Amino acid sequence: MERIKIFCWVLVFCNLLTIGIEAASTAPTISIDVTPIDVREDTALETKLPSSCTTSDTDNTTTADGTYYVEFNGGNGDRRFVVVGHSCDLYLVRPLDYESAAKTYTLQVEAKDLTTLSSTSNLLINVVDANDN
Repeated sequence: MERIKIFCWVLVFCNLLTIGIEAASTAPTISIDVTPIDVREDTALETKLPSSCTTSDTDNTTTADGTYYVEFNGGNGDRRFVVVGHSCDLYLVRPLDYESAAKTYTLQVEAKDLTTLSSTSNLLINVVDANDN
C-alpha cells in the first residue's frame, strides 16, 4: 500500500460538506560513491562486497513496511551480482574470471517506491586478476 501525505480542509456551508485532498509523494533517493570497487576474480561466492551505496525515501521514515526497494536496472546481464533490499548490500553470486569474462561492470542500481517514482545511480566494479596457478 502506498503511503502518501494527505492535507485536508473542510468547508461547511448550507449543509454542504467539501473535503479537498492533496497528495505529496517524492522519489526514493540513491547515493553511490563514484570510486570503483575492486573485486578479485577469486572472491568467494556469496561474499558481501564493499559498497558505499545508500538509499532513503523521505515519504517513509522506516524501511520495514516495504514502501521502496532496490534492484539492478542494467549492467548485470550475466547476473554475477545481487543487491539486497533497502540496505543496498551487494553480493557476488557467480564466479568472476579476469581472463575470459568482463573486466569491468557498470551496474545501474535503481531505488523504486510502490508508485512510479524512482532514482538511478551507477556502481562501478573492476575485476582484479589473481594468480590462477
